[in-house]
Amino acid sequence: MGYYTSLKPEVIEEATEVVSGINIRQKNERATNKLAKRIIYATLAVLSLLYSIAVFLVGSGTFSFIIWIFVAIFFGFLWLMEKKNLWEKVPKIIRKIFRTVIAICLTIFVICQGCILTQFFSKGESGAEYIIVLGAQMRDWGPSVVYKARLDSAVEYLKNNPDTKVIVTGGQGANESISEGEGGQEYLLAQGINKDRILVEKDSVDVV
Repeated sequence: MGYYTSLKPEVIEEATEVVSGINIRQKNERATNKLAKRIIYATLAVLSLLYSIAVFLVGSGTFSFIIWIFVAIFFGFLWLMEKKNLWEKVPKIIRKIFRTVIAICLTIFVICQGCILTQFFSKGESGAEYIIVLGAQMRDWGPSVVYKARLDSAVEYLKNNPDTKVIVTGGQGANESISEGEGGQEYLLAQGINKDRILVEKDSVDVV
């Protein structure tokens, strides 16, 4: 035996409005989420591009700035995918895996940068037998900003510790007129460091 209830028109109308309101809120939330993602991707793309320019200008590595150009292109690609709603065509499981990998990579990057920054202004203990200066970009006019800062720190330490010797490292890149090790030696000599305190390594091509 069935029971049937007749709803008044105003009740049906009210229920319809409620459902319609929920649908509108959901659409607005989705639109807001998509906009937020586009802003995040665009921001990361611009920051990566600016960082690549900064890396090039200070000479932190021979071609390392190119890595950040690719990172900028990558985030630009994500922005385009979001803008064109192309993600909807990608299987959900792949989207989840992709976002998880991106989150892990960003976390690792932030942790590494944090470790670098916390030790950025640290000073070595006095009386070391040797110190090592890692090479960086050599310009035609001398060491790059990054390399010069490292060498200046070494000069200060060597003057305060006259028995310490220094090892300057770095091979010659395709866009360098001299090896980084030899360029570092020339700079130290110009700063008054005796040649017998300087050891040159000029064959390395990367830092592990």
